[in-house]
Amino acid sequence: MAAERPEIVDLTDTSGVLKEEHDSIDDAIMDRSTEADKVKKHIETFVSDKAKRTAYTYRRYLRDFLDFLNEKNEGKLDVHGVKKYFVWVTDHNRENAFPYSTHSVRIYSTRAFLNLLYAMEEIPKPLAPFIGKPKAYVPQKRRDTVDTNVFQKLLKACENEDESLLVKILFYSGARMEEICNMHQDDFVLFTGANGKKMFRTKILGKGNKVRRINIPCFSELQRAMDYHGNGYLFPSNRENASGRERLMYQSLKDRFSKIARRIGKGDITPHHLRHGAAYHLQQQGWPISKISKHLGHSNVRVTQRYLDRDLEEEDVMDIAELEE
Repeated sequence: MAAERPEIVDLTDTSGVLKEEHDSIDDAIMDRSTEADKVKKHIETFVSDKAKRTAYTYRRYLRDFLDFLNEKNEGKLDVHGVKKYFVWVTDHNRENAFPYSTHSVRIYSTRAFLNLLYAMEEIPKPLAPFIGKPKAYVPQKRRDTVDTNVFQKLLKACENEDESLLVKILFYSGARMEEICNMHQDDFVLFTGANGKKMFRTKILGKGNKVRRINIPCFSELQRAMDYHGNGYLFPSNRENASGRERLMYQSLKDRFSKIARRIGKGDITPHHLRHGAAYHLQQQGWPISKISKHLGHSNVRVTQRYLDRDLEEEDVMDIAELEE
């Protein structure tokens, strides 16, 4: 009687034991992921509705936060680890002499991200009390607006039309610096207002890629810039690409404004001061707060109210139209 031939096993077949071993290896790899690693995927969800520059900053700071937990807290996402990170942020900020705004943005982005994770049930409930509720707003003493005298001094300190164009655009539009960098001449349309004066209507790309349209006076520097630069960015740089001159970068435009401010001994003035000043001027012209909020591109009227809940002497305010006369 012939002996039975042994069964030949296909070692490449992964449907049996080998497949189970592969699955166990994959599970082991997944088990090595820390709590911090598992929530990294939610960073993109958190920054999805943010402006490009804001999203870049938040993404970088949140990755630093999770990397810190992996290195200093064994990857655990708990109250102890978050507190250690906040202490590190404060010490790191002080040692490197970073501005206070850097510290604030790091803390805010972390808190907001933790709130999102809690809403998505990615972190346990005991962490919620530490996150806390938003603090009630308390009106502060006015400190970040530009009165008429300072505005006029800034204009007189300008050494060329590009500088005076920047100062006037900041004040008349109330736009953020990043929004001004993106201003394109194709977005400006000249028209005659109800009072018979020429105005420009322009489109502004704001935070979260939201578009709004505003009207600004047709002043001489803006009109000449339109004629000189042709179809391109309102503030072009010296760099060129296939479509023409690129826009001037945020920091370059901010540095240009800082030079003007230092000439009048006001080096602490920033472009945001003029944005606040614009809000006050519009209020004095009788604009309702809801309309001012839309003009400035605020997501909430309460933010606009913070601009206006400051002590302001009436003689410090001048109608925008009067400034051009």
